[in-house]
Amino acid sequence: MTRPPYEGNKTQNAGEKLAEELRPQEPKAAALLNPIHDVGVVRASSEPPTDRYVRGFGPGDDDFRMQVQALVERGVIADGVLVLADTGHDIPMLAQLAQKLDMQGAIIAPEKLGADDGLVDGERLGNGSRVQSQAQTFGEDIQRAMRHNAQDGTTKSLFIGLEGHRKYALSTENFPTADELKALGITRVVYLTESRVGENTGLIAADMKPYVEQLQRSGLTIESHGVDPRIGRGAQRQSGIELIPEDVLGGMRTVRMERHGEGGVSMPNSSPVMQEQPKDRGR
Repeated sequence: MTRPPYEGNKTQNAGEKLAEELRPQEPKAAALLNPIHDVGVVRASSEPPTDRYVRGFGPGDDDFRMQVQALVERGVIADGVLVLADTGHDIPMLAQLAQKLDMQGAIIAPEKLGADDGLVDGERLGNGSRVQSQAQTFGEDIQRAMRHNAQDGTTKSLFIGLEGHRKYALSTENFPTADELKALGITRVVYLTESRVGENTGLIAADMKPYVEQLQRSGLTIESHGVDPRIGRGAQRQSGIELIPEDVLGGMRTVRMERHGEGGVSMPNSSPVMQEQPKDRGR
């Protein structure tokens, strides 16, 4: 994919500037999303984060951008959809989708995620430096696209990035209700996970299960898609909150998904996909 524009001179109040670029722009959508939008780990940046392409991780983000673009082309992600993105590449995917659809989005990456994968109160909660560098690379694209989308005063689709590598449970108390979503014309939910493309339909993170069930009981259609093309058959790369096959989405029993390298089946090294990957591309 084409490398997105990169502004290299974000030197003053870097975190504040980046955080503002990720904020939803259209008033009605913002009223729903601002109560949950939390990019505290980005706001905490005291210096400009390194661009994802400079760090060598840009091609991995592009993998996920291409996968959501394919879902747009297939009509899976379209007007009337709430995307719940539960991956480590939510910001790049929002950048892609907001440029293709009339979409507003929110990202949940609180300061407790941890800027350097360090310990917070004795618990390793996540890797916020990845989120910071993704905000540096894609924030301007997101802000530009969502401002453009807000010009007509309408929003036709929503995106909530859940940060799939979190190791804390999300509270969904302030998430949009089914009635609020329907008022915007949202009738479907597409849940994206960092699992193999085309497999594991029905995977929902354990902390999101009650919310997803409630939306389904209220009449919204739910579907789940894996969007990680780097993973071989049977392997899971999701690290963090437990993923479960959602009972209400297909009668699958509840199981704990193994982390990649901890019981999952790795893709053979001879695979063309694996041959293309830099050593640390999975971040």
